[in-house]
Amino acid sequence: MRKFLFCLLIAAVAVCSCRKSPVENICGSYSFKTGGALELKTRVIDVESGGVLLKDTIIRRNVVPESGQMRIISESGDRVVLSMDIFAGDLVVMNAVVNGDDIILDPIDRKVFVFRESGLSVMEGVNVNVSGSGKRLGGSVILNLKYQGSFDLGLYPCTIVSSNVNCVANRNE
Repeated sequence: MRKFLFCLLIAAVAVCSCRKSPVENICGSYSFKTGGALELKTRVIDVESGGVLLKDTIIRRNVVPESGQMRIISESGDRVVLSMDIFAGDLVVMNAVVNGDDIILDPIDRKVFVFRESGLSVMEGVNVNVSGSGKRLGGSVILNLKYQGSFDLGLYPCTIVSSNVNCVANRNE
């Protein structure tokens, strides 16, 4: 009986020691794509009042989709670095904390492109603050990005009220 318990204990230790840490599970090379929209508070000319008054209004504008290659690299402890090489764009580096299958991004300032008008291909680069969180699901990482800030879009000053921008990254095999 003792021999059986000893063998069982050795087997349990061997199985547990082969397990990867949450950081090791999420690290690797991924292909990613982002997309979504922003709700912006802006002031526009009130045509009904004769075109003189400005009124507050909420508009929705799509963020120009991005895609590319992402590497998640272990930094130290539960910290990782996300390096996003955007096709036809910049390299974006974000720091994050991994907790189990969850990942929480540290905020950074970066330039993104927003469509100026609904349905038109005219885009404008704007500076925003990006943070967010996500989850590892199997061989994928899904990030919900939170955009914050104020900027001019065309002639009108805008403030981000809410954002619905996601990044889906699939592990490269």
